[in-house]
Amino acid sequence: ADYLRSGGAGTGRRPGLLFDQDDPELDIHAAMRPFYDVPATLARCHAHRHRTKPIFSVGLRNTGVGFHSHAESWLAQLIGRKVWWLAPPGSAPGDIAAPWCYLLPGRHPPGALLCVASPGDVLYVPQGWAHATWNLDPWSVSLGRIGFEDG
Repeated sequence: ADYLRSGGAGTGRRPGLLFDQDDPELDIHAAMRPFYDVPATLARCHAHRHRTKPIFSVGLRNTGVGFHSHAESWLAQLIGRKVWWLAPPGSAPGDIAAPWCYLLPGRHPPGALLCVASPGDVLYVPQGWAHATWNLDPWSVSLGRIGFEDG
């Protein structure tokens, strides 16, 4: 909790949000590894890849990540609810606003799909789909995998 409120203790990260997919050896990934297996159905999402990387996301209420895209991924929502906006390739909003702006009347990104992930939901994001998120509850925790794009 202190890490989230402080913004990562001088790491330059934003307060209230921890999103890691870059270092599979990060302590949190090593600590979580014994507690879950990737279900076969979700493992098939990455069958064409040589490698995948773990994703771990924790956020406080009213934090989120703006539109971006990357390799295919999936996230299992464990705690709290998270709003997702998803836009097919080529239709991402031109104005990359803070995600909370999209909750205002008349500000839904044109062409974007909207869903709310609740605990127990798993969301698959195809490669190249732009997406943004916003955390609705005091805590939002999710984990998953992302395809690793070999250089």
